[in-house]
Amino acid sequence: MTIRKASQTEARAIAELHVAGWKQTYQGIFPENVLAALDVKERETWWRHILERPRTLTDVVISEYGEVVGVVSGGPLRDTSIAGYDGELYAIYLAPEVQGMGLGRKLFLSMARQLYEHHFSSMVIWLARKNSARYFYEKFGPVEVARTINQYGVEDAAYGYNLKDLLDRDKKDKGW
Repeated sequence: MTIRKASQTEARAIAELHVAGWKQTYQGIFPENVLAALDVKERETWWRHILERPRTLTDVVISEYGEVVGVVSGGPLRDTSIAGYDGELYAIYLAPEVQGMGLGRKLFLSMARQLYEHHFSSMVIWLARKNSARYFYEKFGPVEVARTINQYGVEDAAYGYNLKDLLDRDKKDKGW
């Protein structure tokens, strides 16, 4: 598998991964009508817009068969009410067949490194509190910096990371 910068031609495949990821991950968390209304074409348009943003970083994981099986995206913090943070991890999605292979960790740390290299000092990620993936993010030692109820009545939490500390910790854990 290869990780590389996403291109506009991959917006459809990313959108399909996004919609499938939401339907799988948020079953029983978000209202059924919200999940049923997810539209690949609408998400494709959204991802095309994301891929055009100059300060947004988006990478894809390409399988040995040339298929998009993962995506990670990040950039400037969108919620400016969170003081002391400047970057944000917007999304990580992995196809079910590549989950549990260490790609989530690789994508998470890769985005942290890229944000740091682009002069961001910190990163926030928003997630539903009932999302079991939160345990994955908690392994990296975040600080909970905000909590809110979103427009669908789901409780969300924002986890914050100091990028230098996060990357130093990873480097130390790997014995570099």
